Amino acid sequence: MAKKKMTPFGVFIRVFCRTIAVMLVMLAVGFTSYAVTLHYYRSHDVSVDENVKELVLDIVSDAKVTDLAKNLICVTSGNRIEHMVLEIFNTNTLYMDYLTLPVDEEITLSNDLYQRLYAANAEIPQVFKLSNLHKYFEDSTVYEYAEVIVGELLSTEISFYTVMTKNQFQEVFSLKKGFADGTTTKTAVYKKKFWKICAGLKDEDSVSEYIEAMYDHGLLSNLSVKNRQKYAKNYAKLTKKNIHFYPSYLTAGDTVMFDAQTTGQALADILKNSLSYYTQWQQKEKMANAVSSVGKRIYVANGARVTGLAASYQEILVNAGYTVTGIGNYDGDVLEDTRILVGEEGMGYDLLSYFNNASIETGELPEGIDIEIIVGAGDAG
Repeated sequence: MAKKKMTPFGVFIRVFCRTIAVMLVMLAVGFTSYAVTLHYYRSHDVSVDENVKELVLDIVSDAKVTDLAKNLICVTSGNRIEHMVLEIFNTNTLYMDYLTLPVDEEITLSNDLYQRLYAANAEIPQVFKLSNLHKYFEDSTVYEYAEVIVGELLSTEISFYTVMTKNQFQEVFSLKKGFADGTTTKTAVYKKKFWKICAGLKDEDSVSEYIEAMYDHGLLSNLSVKNRQKYAKNYAKLTKKNIHFYPSYLTAGDTVMFDAQTTGQALADILKNSLSYYTQWQQKEKMANAVSSVGKRIYVANGARVTGLAASYQEILVNAGYTVTGIGNYDGDVLEDTRILVGEEGMGYDLLSYFNNASIETGELPEGIDIEIIVGAGDAG
């Protein structure tokens, strides 16, 4: 009896099923191999292998002076990392940028890095907090491992690290709140008294002396004092307007996690053009922390001397859900652009969309008024 010839559809189904079967077998083999490896480590109580340590730490470049220095600042208290900040100094553009990293929010290691770190210490989990690094690595190598982990998370190469005590950190930095919606960490910023210290370091010699004094008072780093002092000439040229501070991004779910991808992209943008990123960041930060104007007492003034201008904007804002408690005429000169005067930082940003080129100013307002809008001629037609 002749064998029945398969239809094209039947051939497709057979090939498709075979392909799926092969893929499932390969997946099972991979999973089994990984599981057997982990079981071997655990069941045989594998000790820390110094050769594995060396292989992992080979990822870390020797501390060196570079035109683009990325200094990982680790702040410790006992056997805990309290804060972590990445300092980026570009000696060519003379911009200094600080990126505050999360230590109490969870990070996720890639499978590749996790397996290498697991070989060095089988106790380390794939998801953990940077504050707990001392639990898994010895004091002699913990900051090198911090370089490896942070460098991989942010897709960058760390130049060197600096270790500060909590007291030393608090002499230089204070913490500013992050985005109101909880999508960022707090931001480490210079304290006023440290800005004054910086202002007094006017030349290479004074900066070099200050660096040496910091090391003498317990500052630790894998970059030597002499190599750090090679930056002194460039440090002395820094200006306040060229020093910027940023938080890292977080994602909220069942637990708060470090958003390494978004933060890494932010770092890439900073490295590409610090000034451009800072300009965009200022607006983004203000909008993120904006205070709603709904329910605030708003006064609208006619700053263009156009009849009925204040009344027309009163109607627009009331219809939009805002509270306008009064209108009137502006006593000063005719304004071209609208000014929004607010009594509290963060207010007024949701009102910008109603005007063409309005600006926001924070200051004292008459009693009973939270926001005063002086409508300019640019919004009269």
